[in-house]
Amino acid sequence: MDVSYNPLVGLYFCCKSNYDEDGHVVRIAINKSQLKYYDSDAVSCVANLSNLSPSERNELRKKKTTQALCNSRAGKRLLQLIRAEKPYFLPEIVPQDLWTAHVVKPKQMNKRIIAQQGAFLLFGLAPKLEYSNDFGISLKRIAIPASAKRRLLAELDEININESSMFPEIESTARYIMSKITPLAEKFET
Repeated sequence: MDVSYNPLVGLYFCCKSNYDEDGHVVRIAINKSQLKYYDSDAVSCVANLSNLSPSERNELRKKKTTQALCNSRAGKRLLQLIRAEKPYFLPEIVPQDLWTAHVVKPKQMNKRIIAQQGAFLLFGLAPKLEYSNDFGISLKRIAIPASAKRRLLAELDEININESSMFPEIESTARYIMSKITPLAEKFET
């Protein structure tokens, strides 16, 4: 799941669609010690769970120790996948890492991630993130009325949070410029 360090970016994405429906921004708070980086071993372990079959993930759910996990068929396959990207990885998968939700700071090499001040929530074997959870992640839902969305987008545009800045590709910038020029051209035609 995509998240942003900038609450105004979250507000922009909340407001930019479904103008007839109320929206919500979800504030996520964690301790800095819980932030993982893209190259952490825990992130590699959890990310590679997606390469396993559902039956292999179910097999891992039953393993409570590192040794039991690493000796299982599914654990060996997970280890093989991790070592494909990290050959130096030791066979020491921590089962608790697979059961938590991680906030991951990605490598800053993508224009969108940089512009959106993006990060990701990465879920392991846990089925979902509840408002009341054992991960140490605090969630607060903030309602945004449908009637306020267009006004909020206009105010965000004034501080350069808009389609052009959030999607820095040429097509998005051109679309944004055209959306600004078209009302002006129609004004001068009348």
